[in-house]
Amino acid sequence: MFARFRPEVLLFQVTAVLLTLLVAAPLVTLILGSLSGNSHEAFTTDLGFGNFERVLTQSRYLTALLNTLRIAVASTVIATIVGVALAWLVARTDMPGRWLVHLGVVAPFFVSPFIGALAWDLLLSPKIGVLNQFLGLFGIAPFDIYTVGGIIWVMGIYYAPYVYMFVQSALYNLDPTLEEAAFMSGLSPWRTVFKVSLPLVSPAIMSGMLLTFVAAAGQFGVPSLLGTPARINVMTTYIYDLTNTTPSRFNLASAMSVILLLIACAALYAQHRVMRGRSYVTVGGKSTRPKTLKLGAARVPATAFAYLFLILASVLPLLMLAYVSLVPYYSGHISFTNLTLHHYISLIRDNQIARRAFVNTIVVSVGSACAAVALGVIISWIQLRTRAWYRGAVSMALVLPVAVPAIVLGLAIMWTWIYAPVHVYGTTWLLFVGYLTGYLPFAVRSITAVHQQIDKSLEEAVSMVGGGWLTTLRYVTMPLLKPGIAAGWTLLFIVFVRELAISILLYAPGGEVMSVLIYNRWAEGDYNALAAMAMIQVALMAVVIVLIGRVSKSIFREVQAKS
Repeated sequence: MFARFRPEVLLFQVTAVLLTLLVAAPLVTLILGSLSGNSHEAFTTDLGFGNFERVLTQSRYLTALLNTLRIAVASTVIATIVGVALAWLVARTDMPGRWLVHLGVVAPFFVSPFIGALAWDLLLSPKIGVLNQFLGLFGIAPFDIYTVGGIIWVMGIYYAPYVYMFVQSALYNLDPTLEEAAFMSGLSPWRTVFKVSLPLVSPAIMSGMLLTFVAAAGQFGVPSLLGTPARINVMTTYIYDLTNTTPSRFNLASAMSVILLLIACAALYAQHRVMRGRSYVTVGGKSTRPKTLKLGAARVPATAFAYLFLILASVLPLLMLAYVSLVPYYSGHISFTNLTLHHYISLIRDNQIARRAFVNTIVVSVGSACAAVALGVIISWIQLRTRAWYRGAVSMALVLPVAVPAIVLGLAIMWTWIYAPVHVYGTTWLLFVGYLTGYLPFAVRSITAVHQQIDKSLEEAVSMVGGGWLTTLRYVTMPLLKPGIAAGWTLLFIVFVRELAISILLYAPGGEVMSVLIYNRWAEGDYNALAAMAMIQVALMAVVIVLIGRVSKSIFREVQAKS
């Protein structure tokens, strides 16, 4: 007898194939392009290592490689120190206003590092920087933001929230009995922190460091904005330049991309080697509240450190951008006599390109986020509820995009879809494909985290009474997955609205999104318009966060009532 046809099995197989092709095809094309001797062809027989030899022997490319490593390592160190310190202060101490510090630390995550760099450009520009002018009143020499140190500073403070979110969650879940045992053994509170608490959450610290390093190495906007005036090049800016020259030199750009990818993979392997063979189990069956450490004399400096970060990472940059967006012309001097909404009105009423970019941003971000969470539900089911032989390939396809720098992935996708028989290249659909390929793992992780908490017996009960997979999904799984879906959708929407590295390579004329338009306005020197667009972008994300937050609360209450 023939086995009964199950539509969900076909759906799972198609999803697995689609996911594998979305990730594998661009990487294969990228590698072939890096080996090609023809700057406009990837699939040729003229393959060799000439492009790599050129990149690794010419001084300008070597300098860019060294700058990339130096900036990525230094900004990762700063982000780790600041992120771990703030996570520990919020999660385990009696520092006042911890909820406010938490909100202030997370806030920079919702602001693109490129937007942050724009603000610090206005604050610390040697000639017109407001903060430099203020410091000059006290005889302090001006700081130059157009340096490697300036790039490291901006990337360090805007990637600190990455480390913070990993470590804070781990510290909250840490079994406090382990720390109590250290106290009983005679360790002081401070030695307990460094000997027990932080080592036990080192997987979270390493995960945050890895994500920060990969993101910093693949960061395009900050080095482009702050490095261009001083001719400081990194690999991402060279990759972008090589694809935008006439004629384009995709082969050299691909070789640099593969080297950047290998650096990211080396960091991933190093993390695996460090963590291999160690046990970090810290959550037991006994539920106890974590012990709050009294800071004592360190309370004032610790609080000052936390609130200083809030001011430097969130308050000061946003105030600077808001001011520049409200003055007729920014000359470097602060004056509140001629504030106007002219730039906002002009963007909304008169600027057709800006209106189109706003609509494109909404459409692509909403569509990509919806598609990602829909695929995330299916992939979560494949991983947790099936024994399919292709689960390993699905898991691998979800790991790779996380380790691939955005600029590298953007180039790989661009070159792949040039050859694709489907007409996607040169359309807004290519942005949709790029977003989905690069950030689908975030949706899957968010949904899987909730799906793991759903008892299988609830889903099995439906099948026992004759219900199919769609019935189970509709009436049991989806209602219980709503919190994870809402969280994943919100995260992806925010990421897509602020995304620059993939967008700058994949957008088509007429298909600009807000991040690309802001970058183009910076290239033209139109600071007032870009500041207004940046504030609109931030306001858009804030509105969505508030709305989804309210929806999530009602969803949470609904799920609690059903459970």
